[in-house]
Amino acid sequence: MDIQPIYWSERQRLHNESQKMMQPFPFFNEQPKSRDSFWQATKKKNAWRVKVGKLVLYFEKKTGKASESDHLVITNVLVNEAFQQWRQLFTLLESCARYFLKSACQFSFSQSVSSQMTELFIKFGYQKVDTTATRWVKKISGHLAVVFGGGGAHGAYQIGVWKALQEAGFSIEIITGTSVGAINGILMLQDDLNQAEFLWTNLSTNQVLAVPENLPLTDLRQQLLTDIRQMTKTAVLTRGISSMPLEKLLRKSLDLNHLVQKTKPQLFTVTTKIPEMIEKVVPIQKMPPEQIPDWIVASASFYPAMAYKKIDKERYIDGGYKNNLPVDVAIEQGATEAFVVDVQGPGITKRVKKPLGFVEWHCRSLWTLGTFLIFDGQRNSLNLQLGYLETKKQLHQYEGHWYTFDSTVLAEKIWKKFLRILAQEKKLDLSFFYDVKFWENLRNVYKDRVVIETCGLAMLELLAKQMYLLPNKVYQVPEMLALIREKEQRPFTEIVTKEIGLLSLEEWWSSSREQRLEQKLTRLAKKLYASTQEMVQGLLNGQPVDTLFVLYAHYLKEEQEWHKNFPMKS
Repeated sequence: MDIQPIYWSERQRLHNESQKMMQPFPFFNEQPKSRDSFWQATKKKNAWRVKVGKLVLYFEKKTGKASESDHLVITNVLVNEAFQQWRQLFTLLESCARYFLKSACQFSFSQSVSSQMTELFIKFGYQKVDTTATRWVKKISGHLAVVFGGGGAHGAYQIGVWKALQEAGFSIEIITGTSVGAINGILMLQDDLNQAEFLWTNLSTNQVLAVPENLPLTDLRQQLLTDIRQMTKTAVLTRGISSMPLEKLLRKSLDLNHLVQKTKPQLFTVTTKIPEMIEKVVPIQKMPPEQIPDWIVASASFYPAMAYKKIDKERYIDGGYKNNLPVDVAIEQGATEAFVVDVQGPGITKRVKKPLGFVEWHCRSLWTLGTFLIFDGQRNSLNLQLGYLETKKQLHQYEGHWYTFDSTVLAEKIWKKFLRILAQEKKLDLSFFYDVKFWENLRNVYKDRVVIETCGLAMLELLAKQMYLLPNKVYQVPEMLALIREKEQRPFTEIVTKEIGLLSLEEWWSSSREQRLEQKLTRLAKKLYASTQEMVQGLLNGQPVDTLFVLYAHYLKEEQEWHKNFPMKS
């Protein structure tokens, strides 16, 4: 189920689709009024679009009364012709209520509904809120799962997700996990978050794998290469590195007899049986207590880098070879909704046919999470905080895309003021905003959907990335603006050493690309500083995304006054 807010600026893009949408409920006495109301609701950010296969649904929601704060209050619905049954419609709307973490789905009409519509609401379990029959409500519930994917040393992110869910008070019924997801699944089953946080923030590679401990180096890039060479050598000489340290750590940390007595949540892990390469789903609480660490290690045995695990004369390797993100296992066990935590590990992600109305909250960071097989406590701490904050955004407690904000309203206000200065005071032509290619290019850079109403946030976050601001805290917009203005461009290696920790080879290569982009933008900035208004217009027309980026950076930094001739030329 894909659910997204719809903005006023998208009315042209969605014009053909919206004209074909019909209202199934009598919110309005005419179809055009229903469509008009929907587009007016986009201005208040109350309009949403849901898509599942060929089914497309528009709806308006509003904030209910204090007594209805836990209700999704629906005031308008439009559907496409693919809807053939009332059950489809009610199922999707009720799943939207669960997506917004509401305990009830409520329809609010301006007048009483007909007897036929009354029978329909009663048939699907709704009750009248009052005698006027203008409001109908249904309590809803589901079966919540947490799905932990494989990803080796990226697993600290999953502990951050767990921390956010625990603070929110969720009742989790099912946990499924593959590889490091199995390790974190068993820690979650034990229900000792402090223990899990301490373990991950102090974890080193030789606590997981039987490899010699290398002396720490000040050059983290050299440290990474040394660790990779040592690990490769050990894997070749031993035909797979032993995971005995991990097994010892699990046996020391887990209360095995207590785990098998727990009835909720239920934990299921995935491993792969060799040589047949058959997926095996393991119901952990049904296993003999002494075998539980074996099955967890089996799920995380990334063969051939790591040795396979032998259990009852059978050999098992990492579950990621068959099912790295076991959403299907959660569904088979009765889950109706799931937090799916994908930590970017190698492996096969199955294509899963999900039941209509199955709700997913996708917890997958846009940021890279470091090395896969080399564990570093400093990087783990950063990833854990990242998982925590990004899950808070999924829970609608914070805003932002790359970064986390308490509110992003000010970012859009400042951006609008900047555009007004360009258009009205500087007399620059901004018609490229109507060019589809401009938005495609901006989305490619930003790695997400961008519309006019969210462009200010996108530009602010891209600037913050360019300044290497870390995503491990909740920002206020004025605070981020101050950091952008004041922050000196420090060497990337200094930031890595002091604030991030161990990087992967991919991240080092990516940093080189970022530095080349920085040099490109610096050259563009120098060109703009010496440009006339006519030349600036030419640059805006030719490379609008980069030129806007540089102009906005200059505007925010307030390096000099924006004089009447042109802001870059005093």
